[in-house]
Amino acid sequence: MVIVTLQRDKCIGCNYCVEVAPQQFQMSKKDGKTVLLKSV
Repeated sequence: MVIVTLQRDKCIGCNYCVEVAPQQFQMSKKDGKTVLLKSV
């Protein structure tokens, strides 16, 4: 199991977290940063 820690203030909008775990992350259309959809 891979553990990803979201630090939204450090997000650069590269979309990698969405590629790795699309069920948990989504990119915000408002500011281009990641949004946590659900956590485990």
